[in-house]
Formats: sequence, structure tokens, C-alpha cells
Amino acid sequence: MKTLLIASLLVLGGCASPQVVNYTLTPSTDPLTNANVSSTSSVKATNSGRIVPYKLERVSVPAQSDDLSLVVRDGNDRLMVLTYDRWTVSLSDEFTEALALALTDEIGIPPTQVWSSIATKLPHNEIQVDVRRFEMLPGQSANLSASWYIKFSRAARGQSKTSPNVTTETSLVMTELACYASFSHVAPPGVLPLVQAQQKNIRQLSQKIAQTLKTGQGVEGVVCQ
Repeated sequence: MKTLLIASLLVLGGCASPQVVNYTLTPSTDPLTNANVSSTSSVKATNSGRIVPYKLERVSVPAQSDDLSLVVRDGNDRLMVLTYDRWTVSLSDEFTEALALALTDEIGIPPTQVWSSIATKLPHNEIQVDVRRFEMLPGQSANLSASWYIKFSRAARGQSKTSPNVTTETSLVMTELACYASFSHVAPPGVLPLVQAQQKNIRQLSQKIAQTLKTGQGVEGVVCQ
């Protein structure tokens, strides 16, 4: 049964002439969903005051999965490369782009690297994400485990020498936070359900990162130190 399941994943375009199919970790957009996200982001910005810019480093993923072809795991702990099922770019780049877009929705602003070069020189929080497990089990589930490290930038403010009513950023106080969490979603048979399940995992990861970024401490379902 497992052999037949893997074989069905490998051949999507027919036995005689398999067709290459490209997948992305960025989910399709829905106008209603986008409207809700925009509204939520505006509330976050209003309640928390000025949003501190953040920089997202390129996400690292397990070497055995960082390929253009999708890699799945069968029940015997074997890794299977799906020759005709591919990411649009390497998995690490695909993951980084998907997470950046998800964080933009959660936080309300995109990472500084998509802004002008001037923005990257302003005080900002730094986020580094290391994916420990990116696992896809055909007909079972998609599993994701990740660590993230946040270096917080807090601008200490003082009085301007030229005008006592003007505040200026005089120094930066850095604090760091390291967190870890795991996510899993059931995936019916087929390649697309596996990809969609990982999209959900990435969305949940972005939510947890955004929460720890906002609170500066661990949240439910996340281990931090």
C-alpha cells in the first residue's frame, strides 16, 4: 500500500509523459481574508503604538529537504525525492518568502529588507529562524519544528541639546529571546494537501513569532529562554 501511495505521488501527468508541477508555500490570496487581516493589523498598531521595524534573516531549513524537488518521508524512514513535483525556488527561499508575507499580515508591516536601504539602518528588531524539521508524510501529515531568535532593539530616548522639547534616540539597549515550537496538520493523500498543510504550519509559526515579538516572552505552545 505504501509503495503504491508513493508511486501515485511520483506520477501526476501519466505514465508515458510525466508533467512537472510547481508548488509554492505562499497560499493564494482571498480578498475577504485580506480585508480581515488589514483590519486586525490596524488594531494591533493602534493598541501597541509605534510598530518597531524588524528584519527577517534568510530562513535555514534541513539540508536534506532544501531542494527544488519536494522530499517526502515514507513509513520506513526513507526519504523520497519527487522528481516531477517541485518548488518554484529552493525550499529555503520559498520558506523565507512565505514567512515574510505571513509576518507582514500578522505584524502590519513588511520586513525592513523590502524597504529602502535607509530603513535597514534605523533601529529594528532582528529575527532569525532555523527550521529543525520540515517533514511531509504522504497521506498522513505535514510536520514543522522551528527555533527562532529575536534580538530586540530598544531606543533609549533623551533630551535634545538644542531643544528640551525634542526627544532623540541616544543609545540602543539589546535583549535577546530564543524560542522553539512544533506544528502539525493532517494531510489527505496527494502532493497538494501536503503543501497546503505546510502552509498552515507556516501561518501558525508566523503567529507565534509575532506574539513573542510583541510580548518579549514565551506564549502558549512556545518554549522560550
